[in-house]
Amino acid sequence: MRKRNTGRGQQAPAPTPAPTSASSQLLFVDFENVQQVDLSKLDDAWRIIIFVGGSQKSVPIELVTSAQQLGSRAEWQKITGDGKNALDFVIACYLGRAFENTKLWISC
Repeated sequence: MRKRNTGRGQQAPAPTPAPTSASSQLLFVDFENVQQVDLSKLDDAWRIIIFVGGSQKSVPIELVTSAQQLGSRAEWQKITGDGKNALDFVIACYLGRAFENTKLWISC
């Protein structure tokens, strides 16, 4: 995973490309704020990125196993910084990159 400087001496992961035509829906999960995630209802059109904060120490095994079933359509991003709203800024960056890199309509 590539890293980029956040300007405060912290490194954040470089945003991944927008979804390909094989997965036309993209779901971002802010795990700091939403821990109850049911991935069982997502069909093959979905790609998911789960964002985990720097201070979070554990993730429920149920979420990990359900994400594993999605294979390459599931991605984990753990940020290294733990400042106020650090994860929110990383998610905003990823969302901006998704808008920038896709020719598909994106709804929030």
